[in-house]
Amino acid sequence: MESRQHQTRSRADLALEIERLLPVLQRQVSYLVPGPDGDDIVQQTALLFLEKRSTIHNAEAWLSCVARRKCLQHLRRQRRRFDRQLDAVLLDSLSEDSTQDDEQLSRELAQAIAHTPERCQQVLTLRYRLGLEAREIGAQLGYKVESVRKVASRCVAALSQRILGRRS
Repeated sequence: MESRQHQTRSRADLALEIERLLPVLQRQVSYLVPGPDGDDIVQQTALLFLEKRSTIHNAEAWLSCVARRKCLQHLRRQRRRFDRQLDAVLLDSLSEDSTQDDEQLSRELAQAIAHTPERCQQVLTLRYRLGLEAREIGAQLGYKVESVRKVASRCVAALSQRILGRRS
C-alpha cells in the first residue's frame, strides 16, 4: 500500500516537473528550430528525459543541454542538405549539357569567379570542377578542413551576391 502511494506521489511530482519544464524547453527549441521540426525535437527530448530520469540530477540543465544538442544536430543536417543541393546546382550549371540559360549563368559564374581572390578560385576549382571533398582540398592546399569549408562557404555566398546583383 505504501509503495503504491509513493509511486502515485512520484508520478504526480514527475507530471508537475514536466508541466513546469516543458514550456521552457519549447521556447528554447523554437528559438533555434521553429515549426514542426522544433516540436519533434521537444518531443524526442521529453521522451529521452522520461527514459533516463532516474539518472538525471538536474532536470532543467539536462533538458536544456540535450535540446540544444539536438537542435544543433538538426541544423547541421539541414545545412548539409542545403550544401548538397547547392553543389548539384553549381555542377549542373557548369556541365556541358546546359541550356542557353545555363550557359549564360555559366558565363556569369566564370566572370564572378575571375574576380575572386586566388585562394577562393583554387578551392572552388578543386571542389566543383574536380569534385574533391574538403578533406582532400585541405590536404592538397595545406589548409585545415574547417578552413576549406569556411572559404568555400564565403566564396559561394560572394558569388551568389555578385550574380544576383547583376541580374537585378
